[in-house]
Amino acid sequence: MSTIGYYICVPFAWVLRTFYELTGSYGWALVLFTIVVKLITLPFQMKSKKSMMRMNLFQIGRASCRERV
Repeated sequence: MSTIGYYICVPFAWVLRTFYELTGSYGWALVLFTIVVKLITLPFQMKSKKSMMRMNLFQIGRASCRERV
């Protein structure tokens, strides 16, 4: 196993096992794990979305400027 994969998989497995011990069900453990991962990645997703919207506005302004010329 690669070193990078090891450092990613071991913490994820630990979190999943902890959720399993709390709930007693792998189904609920996966649901909780998914929620936690989504909450962790939410700020990055919001920043990406904001940047994409800003780029779209820039493209619209650029297209209207081209039409005028």
